[in-house]
Amino acid sequence: MKAFEGPPPPKEKATVPDQDPEENSKLDLEIINSCMERHSTFHTVMQRRMANIKVVQNYICNQNNITSALNALNMIKDPTVSMDVLNATFARNRRLDMLNLDKVC
Repeated sequence: MKAFEGPPPPKEKATVPDQDPEENSKLDLEIINSCMERHSTFHTVMQRRMANIKVVQNYICNQNNITSALNALNMIKDPTVSMDVLNATFARNRRLDMLNLDKVC
C-alpha cells in the first residue's frame, strides 16, 4: 500500500538548470522584490482592518454599548471586519446573549 511506503524523497533545490548561479540569484532577488511590494499593500490593508475592528471592539468591551457597535459595523461596510468582530466577540466567547432586542434597540 502506498500509505505505508514512507515519506517521499526530498526534492532538489528548484533552480533553472541552463543558467549560471549569478542569473539564478538575480531571479531570486526579483521574486523577493515582488513579494516585498505585495507585503506593503497587505500591511496597509491589515492596518486598516485592525483600526476598524478596534473601533467596534471599543464600543463592545469598554462601553458595553452594542447598539453603537452595530451602527459602527454598518457604517464601515467591510464584510471581513464584520466577520472578524462577530467571530471574535460573539461566537468564540459565547456572548450571543448580548444580541437580544433590549440591548440592540
